[in-house]
Amino acid sequence: MDDLRIVLMVLGVLAVVALIVHGMWTVRKNNQDEIADAPRSAKLNMSSSETIEDNSSAAEDVKVKPANETIVKEKVVKEKSSLFSRKAKIEPEPTKQRVEPNFDEGQLEMELPAETRSIDDAALSSVDIEPEPQTVEDSTKVTNATNASAEPEATSEPDQVLILNVVVPEGQVISGAALLPFLLTLGFKFGEMAIFHRHEESSGDGDVLFSLANMFNPGTFDIDNMETFSSQGISLFMTLPVKGEATQVFNMMHNAAKKLAAEFNGQVLDGQRSVLTRQTVQHYVERIREYERRQLLKA
Repeated sequence: MDDLRIVLMVLGVLAVVALIVHGMWTVRKNNQDEIADAPRSAKLNMSSSETIEDNSSAAEDVKVKPANETIVKEKVVKEKSSLFSRKAKIEPEPTKQRVEPNFDEGQLEMELPAETRSIDDAALSSVDIEPEPQTVEDSTKVTNATNASAEPEATSEPDQVLILNVVVPEGQVISGAALLPFLLTLGFKFGEMAIFHRHEESSGDGDVLFSLANMFNPGTFDIDNMETFSSQGISLFMTLPVKGEATQVFNMMHNAAKKLAAEFNGQVLDGQRSVLTRQTVQHYVERIREYERRQLLKA
């Protein structure tokens, strides 16, 4: 029994010694592993700080052993994500403000062109029971453009239009069958714009001095159907500048208007369709002289 007890005691002592030795060996091994891992941890910390400072080249600057590449990449991705999240919190995206357009009242207002209005007026007048008087100023623009090509000197003064109207009493008309031969005796010739013109020569040669148009829409004549033509008035007009002496041309136009009024039992009116008086004739002459005076001052 004593021998067995001694053997057990020896075994117990050996077991205790073995445990102590094993514990010391384990502690020493752990210390050696920590010392060996310290340089690698320092490298990882340095590469992580470089990743935060330089986002574009972080992954390339980290150099570790192949066994730890996955761990390093995960750290780099986490550092980038945290950096971007911090930047997103510090620098919020500016909100876009809607800019309302500012339109002036003048830009919102639109006016129909003059040509459109004239077309609409012509369409409305075509359905009226009584024809509307024709505006002679519109017809003179084309005539004046034709005369301007023959005039060598071009002036900046706006053209002036002198108008005389011949109207017959209510219930009477001027027939085309009687008007055409009488116009030929006065030296008129049918021509451009489908109206009659008085040229320098009674034969129809030379520049246009003044013209004659229908006082009512459409303002023109159908030379092939003059027998069926009838109107309550006609308009004579001249434009300044004119070829020759303007006062003499106006006197010719005035005389032609008086002859037409006498022939068709009518009356001569001015451009405003008022009765032509001596004062009105003198006013026309003064307009011509004032126009010529301005031309001399510009010359």
